[in-house]
Amino acid sequence: MKKTINSLLIILILCVGTTMAGEPVRLGVVAGMNSSTLNSESYIARIGFNAGVKAEFGLPSAANGPYLSAAALISLKGAKVDLGLLGEVTFNPYYLEIPIHVGYKYPVNDRLLFFADAGPYVACGLIGKIKADLVMTDDESEDIFGNENLKRFDAGLGLRAGMELNKALQLSVGYDFGLTKVYDAEHYDGSEATAKNNNLSISLAYLFYTR
Repeated sequence: MKKTINSLLIILILCVGTTMAGEPVRLGVVAGMNSSTLNSESYIARIGFNAGVKAEFGLPSAANGPYLSAAALISLKGAKVDLGLLGEVTFNPYYLEIPIHVGYKYPVNDRLLFFADAGPYVACGLIGKIKADLVMTDDESEDIFGNENLKRFDAGLGLRAGMELNKALQLSVGYDFGLTKVYDAEHYDGSEATAKNNNLSISLAYLFYTR
């Protein structure tokens, strides 16, 4: 995991270095909704959120479309387990997530353009609880990270597409595929119980040029 994080940071630094030659730089804020789950039949989606800051760097090209996007987000992911008449169990992990994407913008006119990007992300679990809302017993909760619960570190690949209005306001839809096992245990019969984060997001961002 440390090698992955270091590699991504090196890529980001190299790409940012190319902007020093006069390419445009934009900074802004972003927030949105998550619909996340763990890729196992036992889990169903739950609603969370994402919020943070982002930056876009123009990449040298004969066209104006290519760009690099990076962000630092607080993201509530997780999943639910539906126990039917007995109640439900909710997983509430909060992550610090850093996606780094490369994309392309296609302008329709001076006020509207469409864009798409893709790339890796890394994430570190911050806080969170597993909450059991059961009919026959009192509600219970415990820390979601550590012991035999979720692992703190996550990494994967993300895709995003959307539109930009007036060179400032962005509306996008994205999907992240977790590649790291955030839960890895063994059933009583010796079979493995593993899970990875999957997340659908809808986000709104506001960006402004710094040069």
